[in-house]
Amino acid sequence: MARDLPAKVLEALETLEPQARQAFLDAMQGITDAVRYQQIVDLINSGDIDGAIDALGLERDRFGALHEAIRTGLVAGGMMALTGLKDPYAGTKIILGFDGSATMAEQWARTASSGLITAIVEDQKDMARAVIQAGIEAGKGPRSTALELVGRVNKVTGQREGGFIGLTNQQAQWALNAETQLRTLDNSYFDRVQRDKRYDRMVLKAIQDGKPLAE
Repeated sequence: MARDLPAKVLEALETLEPQARQAFLDAMQGITDAVRYQQIVDLINSGDIDGAIDALGLERDRFGALHEAIRTGLVAGGMMALTGLKDPYAGTKIILGFDGSATMAEQWARTASSGLITAIVEDQKDMARAVIQAGIEAGKGPRSTALELVGRVNKVTGQREGGFIGLTNQQAQWALNAETQLRTLDNSYFDRVQRDKRYDRMVLKAIQDGKPLAE
């Protein structure tokens, strides 16, 4: 458990974790901002799901900053491990440096970041496929499905927001299941702890009246 870690490790994580998280979020924002929305719509419309997924630009080279954040964590961890080392014979403190450039250290950083980034990319592609297929099965139009996937452009910021890109495949499935419950007026929707409770009264009334919710 995180609470069982030494205080100095927890302190380092408070700095390193947000950096890695922000690198991930920036990568996802860059992907959604760069998509050619109309191209994805056309590909979905033609039934080319693989082509639509490829058009999202979910590639490893989008995650350079995340790789660097992992390497930064490696260097910080190495420095931390060396702090406080003592000569086993003299009992004096040993002063050593670590910059992460050692062959084994660099290999570890490449392997760790490569494995993580590959897993992220593959999961995002699986998620995109699930969202597109769910849209088709629900009878949604290509435009609606594409918007759900990549989000809408905020006219103030000029950035896309609110899409599925960035959610894991599992998180996306939870959202899709919740949508199905809302569309079918399934009372089990209220079992979802993470739901936005501000709309509970509206949803409950729709279920009681048997009238579908507005889009």
